Amino acid sequence: MGILKEMFGEESGDSFETRPPVLLAIGRYKSSAETVMEGYKTYQKKYVIKNTVLKMLLVLLALASSVMMLISSEDGGMMPVLLIMICLCAGIYFINEPINSRKKLKSGLSAIEGTEYEIEITDRTIKISTVEVPEEEGTEENTVPADEEAVSEGENGEEANAEDQGPPATIIHLDGAVEIIDKEDMFIICVSKKYIFIVPKSAFKEDELQLVREKLAAVMGIRFKMVD
Repeated sequence: MGILKEMFGEESGDSFETRPPVLLAIGRYKSSAETVMEGYKTYQKKYVIKNTVLKMLLVLLALASSVMMLISSEDGGMMPVLLIMICLCAGIYFINEPINSRKKLKSGLSAIEGTEYEIEITDRTIKISTVEVPEEEGTEENTVPADEEAVSEGENGEEANAEDQGPPATIIHLDGAVEIIDKEDMFIICVSKKYIFIVPKSAFKEDELQLVREKLAAVMGIRFKMVD
């Protein structure tokens, strides 16, 4: 029994459909809480913090407007006070949101610590599969029947439906809303800036890493970003 999920497979362009995929790299790695948290912090700096700053600027503008309304109000109405309270609550929420997301992720990493994954990168897709552990004798009674529904929850917290064949896997189509951050020791794959997959570069050989950089940078353009 396995899990197969395909992302952004419906809007493939002609350049992706008319030629076969070119295999760039295959590797294996084990999930590490430290690596995931490091990658998630980079993801937050690249995307989340910018959005938070923009939201806070809007909150400050609304707060300043509410304060001016309160100062200029002659009848001492409660509306400006209410607006100020709303602005303060919104500001606190926006500041705490990335902090709480990081804490929530950290608390759930123990469930996937040490899980082994296999990754296959082509110039069209990235496939990440959970490596199945061979069954030991006497464990057949604990096996879930193939016709029962199963759910898998990965680092991004997204659920996936069960399929009848193959290990749990995620297929990411590079012609969709996908961006890749090329960090010194890892690739951070961002899907719609909501779901992320952190892949350590130790999973690949050096020549494969160079090929991945060259090909994906050419295919994805500005969506393939390099950071220190």
